Amino acid sequence: MDEALKTLEDIINDPAYKNLSKYGTPSLMDIANAQGWLTTYNCQRTYFDRIDKINSEAFYRYFTKTKACFMCPIHCSHFYVVKSGRFATFGEGPEYEATAGFGSNLGIDDPEAILYMNTLCNKFGLDVMTTARAIGWAMEAYEKGILNKDIVGFELKWGDVDRVIELIRMIAYREGFGDVLAEGAYAAAKKYGGEEYVIHTKGLPHSMSDPRGKKAYGLGYAVASRGGDHLRALPTAEYAFSPERAEKMFGTREAANRFSIKGKGRLVAWSEDVAAVGDSLGICRFATNLIYGFSVEHMANLLTYATGKVFTQDDLMRIGERIINLERVYLVKHGVRRKDDTLPKRWLSEPNPCPGAKGQVVELEPMLDEYYEVRGWDKDGVPTKEKLKELGIEV
Repeated sequence: MDEALKTLEDIINDPAYKNLSKYGTPSLMDIANAQGWLTTYNCQRTYFDRIDKINSEAFYRYFTKTKACFMCPIHCSHFYVVKSGRFATFGEGPEYEATAGFGSNLGIDDPEAILYMNTLCNKFGLDVMTTARAIGWAMEAYEKGILNKDIVGFELKWGDVDRVIELIRMIAYREGFGDVLAEGAYAAAKKYGGEEYVIHTKGLPHSMSDPRGKKAYGLGYAVASRGGDHLRALPTAEYAFSPERAEKMFGTREAANRFSIKGKGRLVAWSEDVAAVGDSLGICRFATNLIYGFSVEHMANLLTYATGKVFTQDDLMRIGERIINLERVYLVKHGVRRKDDTLPKRWLSEPNPCPGAKGQVVELEPMLDEYYEVRGWDKDGVPTKEKLKELGIEV
């Protein structure tokens, strides 16, 4: 009981707790906009000039109560209600991926419309992030002349709420152009062209965080075992750790600089291992990789008390490392190599045009070199026999 109470106290005292518990992930909107990593117009920009209309305070007035997963002290989710008007609705959320995905990503500044879109996706069983990415691609492809009215069935313009709602319905019911878009932006671009405007890795769309504003995210996206998944690593230590803590953990103070590529291979590998341990114990990613008042030491102590078997931090980190390597072995058997650990061309070669991260691109290759070296993989991203033997993995 004492250990559980200490863990609870450490979580509540973490600097990230206050905003996350009050606003949930929409609290990231203002931060992302200021720091130059808010997805805007399908990543053509990273700054939204009407952010005050769709930031955390804008959504907060629709929240009726907080919602927690079982026994979680963070209670980052909410129930919301739009009481009247054409977008009258209710539901749970929204997450940052919805407020940015249907907001700045599509040029929409109406919080009630965004909440309505969030509800629609939840009712239809559509992933909010993938849906928003698919529509964002379609809007840019239309803007660039790749799609037209004959293909889509109507004009597509940034900020057109009615057309976005119609596309969500068309995707859900697989009607017309929606039948193609239902397969995702990557598949749609294979059919119509415009692959350079698909924001993905290994076919999976990315979250609404542009890594030109935080480089470790770029590496995390590139090496994630299921494609462009921000949660496989969620390397927030890049901006949550002090330079002193970063130097102790990752060998360089630069690891705490979101524009630097130094130390990011070690930081991302550590973040993945921690995340894998949290998944194995059924612990939320926000607790393991965002609220750093909750540590691997807490997990080891709680597991020790729960099972009666002694677990140390090193034990759990080795378990996490084994999980990541086992996933990589599976991918390698299916042909995945360094060439697949990549990012959209836009992030690699188009300098960020907006304040907060102006002029930045993701210098991926040197980060991959460091990551592979830390992991004990060869230059092509294949785990070495020595590393697998060390981890007790037989292939």
